[in-house]
Amino acid sequence: MWKFTAPLIVLFLTAIFLFLAATNIQGGWLYFVDALLWSVVLLGFLMPLFQSRRVQLERYTQGALLTGQPLTLFTQLKNLSRWPLSFMNLTEYRPQALRTLSPDTDHVLAQDFIDHLKPKSIHTLKSEYTPTQPGIHTLEKALTGSFGALGLLGVYRKQPHRFAFVVKPTPPEIGLKVNSPELQQALKSAHQPQQNPEDISHFRDYQPGDNRRAIHWRNSARQQSLVVGEARQDPLQRASLWVNVHAGQAREVATAVMTQAIAVAHLLHEQQLVLHCEAPPAQLEFWQDYGLLVPQRRMEEAKTWEELAQWLAHLEQDAPAALVFSPQSGALHVIVTDQIDPQWHEAVSIQNVPVLCFCMQAPSHALPPGWSIQRF
Repeated sequence: MWKFTAPLIVLFLTAIFLFLAATNIQGGWLYFVDALLWSVVLLGFLMPLFQSRRVQLERYTQGALLTGQPLTLFTQLKNLSRWPLSFMNLTEYRPQALRTLSPDTDHVLAQDFIDHLKPKSIHTLKSEYTPTQPGIHTLEKALTGSFGALGLLGVYRKQPHRFAFVVKPTPPEIGLKVNSPELQQALKSAHQPQQNPEDISHFRDYQPGDNRRAIHWRNSARQQSLVVGEARQDPLQRASLWVNVHAGQAREVATAVMTQAIAVAHLLHEQQLVLHCEAPPAQLEFWQDYGLLVPQRRMEEAKTWEELAQWLAHLEQDAPAALVFSPQSGALHVIVTDQIDPQWHEAVSIQNVPVLCFCMQAPSHALPPGWSIQRF
C-alpha cells in the first residue's frame, strides 16, 4: 500500500513542468535542475521500499495468561540492514482467539512512530490486551509503514510473523446449578467411598461391624479368611471427565462443547472430586504449525483448578477422530459431547458404571441403565 505526500506530488509535477520547459527553450541549466528533481523523486520511491524489506518482527508476552486478566504484549521491530532506518510506523493488531466465532481481524491494538532506528538495533512496542476467551490466541501480521529519510512516500507492508500463546480459563462467574434429581444422584454416587490401592496403608482381619466395602477380596482369598484394607487417610473421591471435541464437528458446535467443558469441570471441582480428564489425542501438525508444544489429552489426577485450567485451555478442534470412550469401573464418568455415540453403550454395559452426559442433542435411541442426560 502506497501513501503519497503533498511534497512528493509537488516535486513530481514540478519535474515534469521543468522538463517540458527545458525542451521548449533548450535551456541546459533547466535540464540540470530537472535532473536533480527527478533524482529526489526517485530516491523518495526507492528508500521506503528498501526500508520496508529490511526489518524483522518478534513478539512475546508478559503477565498471567488467564481470561479476564490483562497481559502485556511486546512487539519488537529489528533493523536488519547496516544503514539506519528513518520515519517508520508500527501497527499491532488485536490477538484473535480460535474459539471466537466471528473474529475482528482489523482491530488495531497499538501504534507507534519511529523517527530513527540504528543498524542492528531493536524498537519495542508495548501494548495491553485482556483476553476474553480461553485457548489459543494468534497474531499473524503487523503493519509497518516506511517513509525513508526524505519522508516523501509512505510504503505500508504487512510483516508476516505468526505468534501464538495459550490462555487458561478462570472459574465461571455463574456455575452450573445442581438442580435436577439425576445430576444430584450422579454426584452423590461419586462421593461414595471407594478404596484404591494407593489409599491402603495396611491390612487386618475382618471384625464384626466393619464395612463390607472395605473387604479386600484378593487378599482374603489368599489368607482364606476375610481381610480388611485400612486407608492411610479418607479415600479420595474420584470422577472421570471426557470431552468429545474433534475436527468433524461444526465450529460453533466444537466451541459450545469446549465452553460447556469448562463449566462442567468447575462443577466437579467444586464438589471436591479428583478428576481423570481425557479427550481425543492432539494432532502433532496442528500444534507445530503454531509453534506450540503438543498437549497431553489424558491427565490422570487433577486436584487443583490450575491443573484443570491448563488441560482445558489446550482443548482445540484438532483431533481427526471422535472420542473413544473406555470407562473404568467404580468412578462416576462425566461426558461432554454434541451427540452420543451408540458404540459407547456397549462399553458402559460391560463395566456397569454410572454415566452423566452433558449433550447438545438428545439421543434418538434408548440409553442403558445408569445413564443420566443433561442438555446444554
